[in-house]
Amino acid sequence: YTVLYFDGNDCQQITWCMVDTITLKMTADGLVEATVKLIGFPSTALSSDDWPTYSGTATTTPPGWNTTFTAFGGAQTNIIELDLSYKRNVKPIPGMTGTTSPLQMWAGVLSCQGGKLTATYQGSTAFAYGLANTQGPLTAVVAPAGDSTHTQTFTHTLCAFKNPVIDPSKDWVEFSVDLNPLPNTTDANSGGSSPVSYAAINAVSTDY
Repeated sequence: YTVLYFDGNDCQQITWCMVDTITLKMTADGLVEATVKLIGFPSTALSSDDWPTYSGTATTTPPGWNTTFTAFGGAQTNIIELDLSYKRNVKPIPGMTGTTSPLQMWAGVLSCQGGKLTATYQGSTAFAYGLANTQGPLTAVVAPAGDSTHTQTFTHTLCAFKNPVIDPSKDWVEFSVDLNPLPNTTDANSGGSSPVSYAAINAVSTDY
């Protein structure tokens, strides 16, 4: 990717950007948040003639409560919070290029750095997944409220649920479990293996 960083007074262009880390946070009482780290070539300043023109979007930010989950063998409506982190371990490849820029960027194998799920305790089935370190699917479908056109689906066909902890400190009982999405061939788009499959749907009628 080429990223333009524009603060209204200065515009910097960063080429060869690759996504190094994506951290997702979904809460029932907040917005879905994504923190993305990109690594690229050293930035260069653009002249004012090349500054971008702002173009907004009418698509609203998805709230956490509108996320639908599949886990522990079925659909779940008791999930309070979900955290996941993905990493590609992006690094610059050095080279005597005659400039301070590297030869190019390199992205490693996609891995999931783990995560955590917190939910209301509503029986022993979900808790038993963690006790037995059961490996099963975990899927989250994110969408703006009242908008079925724009959705994002994170599918983890093979996810290990580990280290369950019961929390009775509130008026209701909660439990948390560590997540470890594992590489598998189903979630890989074109051979190999991947710990996650990501699908985005918008109003564009053709693939791009």
